[in-house]
Amino acid sequence: MCFSLSGIESIVVLPSNDNAHIELGLALNIDFSAFVSTGTGPYLARSYELLGNMQGIIQKYRGTGKMTGFIQNREPGCILSFTKYDLKVNYRRMQEGKPVSGGLVIEASDNEFILVGIGCSFEFLLKRGDTSKVDNISIEEGTFVIDKWIRGVF
Repeated sequence: MCFSLSGIESIVVLPSNDNAHIELGLALNIDFSAFVSTGTGPYLARSYELLGNMQGIIQKYRGTGKMTGFIQNREPGCILSFTKYDLKVNYRRMQEGKPVSGGLVIEASDNEFILVGIGCSFEFLLKRGDTSKVDNISIEEGTFVIDKWIRGVF
């Protein structure tokens, strides 16, 4: 089985009656705005390029419990739990013609994370009951090229 972000458009034939669109969407709990692709092409191309260049890293952490993805529905953000920290992800406000917020977080070690995303900001939080302090020591922007981190290029 494979997954294609655009595959559903080719297998779902929507009825031409506008009321049927609404009824089908309600019955299947589908938000048809998810199929509006205006302006999203460059974002999808860049996402596929980045994830393609991270395949080895993604495979390394797959199934370890150290990697999780997130995507915006209608909530303002989420909290992801890791070994020593929780990560608060704040989503930007949804905008027409722009993709929703989403991304991937990998816990490379107890104090090192790979954050990949669009339309969001991150804040590390201490676990409940922990009285120590948390701060970012180093933040780098860049990209991956064939599983190698390239600082400052994106």
